[in-house]
Amino acid sequence: MREWLWHPNLLTPNRPDINDYKVFPCVKCNAFCVYKWLSILLAVWLGVAVLVFVVGFILGYHWLHLSAVAGLDPLEMVLFAIILFFSYKAIKTLLPIHAQALFIVYEIEDLWAFVKRIFVILIVSSSDKEPETRNAAIYWTIFEIVCLGIGAIWGLYLLYTFYKYLRDLQLFKEQNKAGEDPGEATTMNAIETA
Repeated sequence: MREWLWHPNLLTPNRPDINDYKVFPCVKCNAFCVYKWLSILLAVWLGVAVLVFVVGFILGYHWLHLSAVAGLDPLEMVLFAIILFFSYKAIKTLLPIHAQALFIVYEIEDLWAFVKRIFVILIVSSSDKEPETRNAAIYWTIFEIVCLGIGAIWGLYLLYTFYKYLRDLQLFKEQNKAGEDPGEATTMNAIETA
């Protein structure tokens, strides 16, 4: 199986310690643990959103109404499902190729979330609603954009720290393959997947 989308040119002479990969503000946990728990929360959230969509379709609601209730549109559901697939693969196999693919999907999802909210501002600002209602919707959407920006920056920081651990671990394995005995490799894999 392929391990990289792009191969870094780094030397990793020492085995990476998982506790060296912390992410602010979770200084007690390592990035691997934080990423794993956030992936579980994302899976639960996506499961609830899909359930809302399915029940809503059965009851005959329009998908735009369901999108507002679930907090996701169908494209975001697909993107989050792809994110969960690559997250699961990265956590399970510890291969950096999956984390590298996550960068691409995360960027597409973040870009879509921003573009969607810009369209909301454009549509609301040209609507014929009361000025107070229109302004409140615009201010709320701007607040969402700011929160999304902060969340996107922190999410990419977490993903990069998670990726650095997988990258350094894979580089260490590749660079130390010649002097490795089978018992040590089994022990290393048992520690990593625990």
